[in-house]
Amino acid sequence: MFYCVMVGGAWLLWHLVFRIQVVGKEHLPKDGRGFVLASNHISAIDPVFIVIARLWGKRMLIMAKAELFRINPILSWMFRHVGVFGVE
Repeated sequence: MFYCVMVGGAWLLWHLVFRIQVVGKEHLPKDGRGFVLASNHISAIDPVFIVIARLWGKRMLIMAKAELFRINPILSWMFRHVGVFGVE
């Protein structure tokens, strides 16, 4: 539930404020198979754009560095509930 609210709210905000445009989404599998979406990013907000761009389908799991979970307990709680998991 929290995932749907956060991603839906972020989608609305990003489309209204930043006017993002997704190119190439038709190349991602839609038949329920899992896949790895690996991207380079130049800012901390880029993973949010990736999740928002792939709004349809199953819940997306996001890999993040483990140090992000040590910053703040509230932030760690939010990360865990939107599908982020830490990697050492």
